[in-house]
Amino acid sequence: MDKKLLTSIIIIIIIAIIAGVTAFVYFSNPNVQYTNVELSPSCTIDIPVSNNLVNNTIGDNISQINDTQNDFFIMYYNSNSGNLSSSLGDGVKLAAIRDSYKIGAEQETINNETVWYNKDTKYYMTFLGNDTTHDNILIVTKNKNILTHVMTSIKYFQ
Repeated sequence: MDKKLLTSIIIIIIIAIIAGVTAFVYFSNPNVQYTNVELSPSCTIDIPVSNNLVNNTIGDNISQINDTQNDFFIMYYNSNSGNLSSSLGDGVKLAAIRDSYKIGAEQETINNETVWYNKDTKYYMTFLGNDTTHDNILIVTKNKNILTHVMTSIKYFQ
């Protein structure tokens, strides 16, 4: 075999390996950093560190955090507000949003929690709650590793 051809093949293989490793690191996002936030006086959770976080409130008591950098979205609501009419209204809103993510999704289990995965949109969604503290949390992301970490980081307090 010609030395030039062999050198060219080796260079192409090296470039392909570098491109593959770069693509893996860029798209798999294995080094996601997390910060712990207080969702309510009775609940904390880890969320990805991001420069693209938007936090706002819908309804009377539903808060949401949207992280476009990590394609992560969380909605939370503590139904122990004391105002029955706003609690019912916000509970219905949150349930409607939760149910909209279930459309076309398949149910699976991650860490003993029910998760829905939509093959068309590539989103994972889970809805977690605590009957004692009345915290209700909707988590949506395309990254299964982020979902797993966030789900396992939730702490409820009396």
